[in-house]
Amino acid sequence: MTRTSEEWRRECEAREWIKRYKAHRKQHGAKEAAKWWEHIKSQIAAKRGQQAVDILIGDMNAQSSKNRPKP
Repeated sequence: MTRTSEEWRRECEAREWIKRYKAHRKQHGAKEAAKWWEHIKSQIAAKRGQQAVDILIGDMNAQSSKNRPKP
């Protein structure tokens, strides 16, 4: 199965937001990072719609699942 350029872009965006969230959490703590992430999601929803946020979160969860060790 080959990925389309759109799938590739979405995977890259998901990995980037995961990286940014982890960096923000490390620097500012989990509580502040959660508030920051809510703000980011609201900005994305305002520009691209709530469906884009839902897709991004799904893609982020999929990327996180890929990186988890299998039992």
